[in-house]
Amino acid sequence: MHEAQSGTVRRLAPPAREIYRRVRVTGIRRARYVEFDYVHGDPDLAVELVMPLAAFDTFCTEQHCAIAAASPEARAALSRLDHPLHPRSSRFASIAIWESPE
Repeated sequence: MHEAQSGTVRRLAPPAREIYRRVRVTGIRRARYVEFDYVHGDPDLAVELVMPLAAFDTFCTEQHCAIAAASPEARAALSRLDHPLHPRSSRFASIAIWESPE
């Protein structure tokens, strides 16, 4: 879309639309890496990824993802990885358990 403005052409951004972005934590590997599924757009398509906690945190922030855990065990493992001495103080201690969109 273009708009003329005092002799110049200014490009307008396309209308923003919400894109479904979600991370489902499935486990922790070697007490260092977060194992997760990433969904972007179609909830039926997911990519399995593994990242260190810091990279996972950055990825989720940059992608504006909703974070959920595949199970209570996965949530507890993520909380222990984030805050080993006090897992209940972890920012991940209260994330939701993934509910399949059926």
